[in-house]
Amino acid sequence: MKKIALTLTLSILFFACKKDDSVPEQPKLDYEPWEIIKNFDNGKIGEKAESHPDAFDGAAGHSLYDNEFTYKGTGAAKLHIKKGQEGFGLWGGILNFPEKIKNGQHLYLSMAIRIPSEFIIATPGNGSLKFLRFASETAEGKSNGYIDLQIVDDQKQSLPIEESKGQFRMLREHQAKWFYYGTPGLLTKDEWHKIDVYVKFDKTLASEGGTSKIIWWYDGQKIHEEKAINTILHDGDYFHSFYLFTYWNGLAPQDQHLWVDEIKMSTGHPDWALETIN
Repeated sequence: MKKIALTLTLSILFFACKKDDSVPEQPKLDYEPWEIIKNFDNGKIGEKAESHPDAFDGAAGHSLYDNEFTYKGTGAAKLHIKKGQEGFGLWGGILNFPEKIKNGQHLYLSMAIRIPSEFIIATPGNGSLKFLRFASETAEGKSNGYIDLQIVDDQKQSLPIEESKGQFRMLREHQAKWFYYGTPGLLTKDEWHKIDVYVKFDKTLASEGGTSKIIWWYDGQKIHEEKAINTILHDGDYFHSFYLFTYWNGLAPQDQHLWVDEIKMSTGHPDWALETIN
């Protein structure tokens, strides 16, 4: 009986200590990661969604707590812009990073957006609406442009793909090259859509042996991976803030609004990421 008991005890200890191969190990990071989560659940309805723990840090003058539509939880942010406005300081908002993002690091971003049917995306002279923007500076602290992920104007969405080119496009300012992606008409209105983005910040392009890239998921489906974009331009460059909308090229065509919710960002490997990228 003692032999059976000992065998049973050893078996239990073996399986308790055995590594669970079904749970992959997270890639090791050589920096301390951070995370931001803004769910807009705790503010007073109608109050400005700025300078609160669950809201924007700044530039959100016309962004309000709202509960008419929510993606998750009890609240969302309703973003307003008036006809003829460029909107900086009023349209959308800014989230400052707790720590600078430098060469070799990465960022996961997730958020939800709901655009009403009457909302017009029209940017005369530009062709697309600034949407998700990552602000950078040089090692000396001077502005060094944005990585800009934009929504292509409505009027182009009914055109053949060779003319419209896509629902979205991205640009690294100072690289001066547009990258189009997403089937025209993909961003439907009057319903929530989830946007997920992964950015690997690297001065060297993949074609030159580096890892610079941006991946975009739409409603859980990967729709684009861009490896020809320069995320970092020079030695010492870093990124310090996320800008949601913030500027309307060509001025807003009418008074209008939309909703956003569940904005999440992390420089680690968060459990909410759709995919763990090495």
